[in-house]
Amino acid sequence: MSSSTGTNPWPRIDAWLASKAPAVLDQLAAPAKPAAITELERALGHEFPVALLQAYRAHDGVLHETNALFGAVRVPKESEWARYMNWLPLAKAKEQYELMRRLSSEWP
Repeated sequence: MSSSTGTNPWPRIDAWLASKAPAVLDQLAAPAKPAAITELERALGHEFPVALLQAYRAHDGVLHETNALFGAVRVPKESEWARYMNWLPLAKAKEQYELMRRLSSEWP
């Protein structure tokens, strides 16, 4: 179901993290299993955008629920939502999606 076009930045990101921020790299999980990616895409009814697919092929989220990786200390006002983003492992992302669907019929 997933496509893999586009230049994958993750080898470069991981190399930079390994040399400049190994503690952050240590927070990242192993790659997501292809079957888990396909399962969540089917549950959502959509393929992942290429950038998200590449991210999950590199790391299945963070090892602990934290916004330390993507949480920003300073962000532009229009991107304030980024402060509260977590990179969930696919299984938890699916659970969160299903929870939101149960809470509101308006959730896509």
